[in-house]
Amino acid sequence: MKNEILPQLLEAEKEKLKVWSAGCARGEEVYSFMMVWERLKTRFERLPGLELTATDMHPEYIEKAKAGIYAKSSLKEIPEEMRDVYFESKKGGNRYDPKPMLKENIIWQTRNIFSDPPGSGFHVIFLRNNLFTYYRQQRIKKPFTKIQQCLNPGGWLIIGSHEKLPDESSGLTRSPSTPWAYRKDDPC
Repeated sequence: MKNEILPQLLEAEKEKLKVWSAGCARGEEVYSFMMVWERLKTRFERLPGLELTATDMHPEYIEKAKAGIYAKSSLKEIPEEMRDVYFESKKGGNRYDPKPMLKENIIWQTRNIFSDPPGSGFHVIFLRNNLFTYYRQQRIKKPFTKIQQCLNPGGWLIIGSHEKLPDESSGLTRSPSTPWAYRKDDPC
């Protein structure tokens, strides 16, 4: 994401980058993306605006994600020096809250990805560990088509590393370096 996908998108998009985290659960993926975005600010002279839409069908998950309160164990994969930059330690180091810079530009919404996508024109859609993990192939065909239509040509669909796209999927090309990232083909 940091070294290949986002730099490629930033070369082409100068105004606003639209990202959708579908099925965001407690928001870990959203805040991870925001950490990558913050780090890109040191590499690029100017970044476009960012609109990150985080959706889940469970309102209680959205509320927890917005609050962004994590136990120390939830952040074990984040190096300590990064954790100190992006999170505030609370309750003697047993709880961590994202700093305000990570909470900017996030639109939190309760939505059902089967019937109610949050719009179109997305440059990146995270569809990890939900649709392809928990539902049968027959049930995901229609919502997957809707989700794919929300993605801009040249945009990226990111799925979980243990997941695979439906057999009928077309118009997406797998990244040679990141097998769970798919670029939507340009129609011309």
